[in-house]
Amino acid sequence: MIPPRTRRLLLARLGELLTYPDDRLGSRLDAAESLAPGDHACAEALASFRAEISDATTDALGEVYTRTFDVAPVCIPYLSIHLFGEESFRRARLMTGLSESLAAAGVALDGELPDHLAVVLRAAPALTEELWEDLLEYVLRAAVHAMDAALAETPNPYRWPLRAVASLVGPATAEDLERLAAARREREAAGRPDAAGAACGGR
Repeated sequence: MIPPRTRRLLLARLGELLTYPDDRLGSRLDAAESLAPGDHACAEALASFRAEISDATTDALGEVYTRTFDVAPVCIPYLSIHLFGEESFRRARLMTGLSESLAAAGVALDGELPDHLAVVLRAAPALTEELWEDLLEYVLRAAVHAMDAALAETPNPYRWPLRAVASLVGPATAEDLERLAAARREREAAGRPDAAGAACGGR
């Protein structure tokens, strides 16, 4: 069992693994693995990630990362899209609130939008417990479930860090699944199966 504070530190390390890879990837993976022994599923996923990328160059991993999360992505990394779609006042409201909260906590966006999975995970240790629990309950867990499901049956190596995150945030609840289903219904009713539905299977 991982203590709550260690869990948030580990999520922050996983957030670093879910940024564009550079020559710090190895040390970032070491840092994540050093915190993971208390969660068997997380530790196993990180070991699998290490094994799959062991022979890959940083450039090759960068190409995989771009295909996965950036250009015509296999899986959208923006949490709010999974819950609200791309064009929603609720998404805009969440983005504004997140931006203000991250700035207050001293968390740098590093050129990303505030609802990018890596940004939110990296912020975990810096956020108040109340804000973190709200993010986990109403945003993060459902969106991570959708992302994990999108990559789970693929050979994409980034399925392993996502699986590690999913292990730490816990399984989707009935409420999470209903939030995702409601977002899908809204997209369909509006006649725009947007990026979350298309790129992440509409899960």
